[in-house]
Amino acid sequence: MFKNILNSDQQKLLSFIKLFSSDFYLVGGTAIALHIGHRRSIDFDLFTDSTFDPMLIRNKIINNKDIDHTFSQGSGELTILINKVKVTFFHYPFIIERNVLFEQTLKLPDLITLGAMKAFALGRRAKWKDYVDLYFIFQKFSFQEL
Repeated sequence: MFKNILNSDQQKLLSFIKLFSSDFYLVGGTAIALHIGHRRSIDFDLFTDSTFDPMLIRNKIINNKDIDHTFSQGSGELTILINKVKVTFFHYPFIIERNVLFEQTLKLPDLITLGAMKAFALGRRAKWKDYVDLYFIFQKFSFQEL
């Protein structure tokens, strides 16, 4: 794992993020970059296949940290800024195997699964970082494998 892709604010937040690791797992560009080290990332995208109440998550956070800003709060989503780090909690209605453990803190899917999730996300939005992530994943896996 390439821990150096995390900035210092993210590294300081890791022990706090562990509080949610029984229900949420890390995905997105940060998870991909931890696997292959191709770029830095500045956020944490935490998914769960279970429905959740954003207010319960928010209350758990407030008991431990200050929320600097709320970007989005709604059914199955909470996106906030904690200690300069954007953190998203999101209900992803698919069961994803998370068989990789990072720093005894966060579970995440393997790289091929993250690639499939990234390709799915690309169909819903088009950001440059998604293309960069897929480029590097395709250096390791074929389109058919994804």
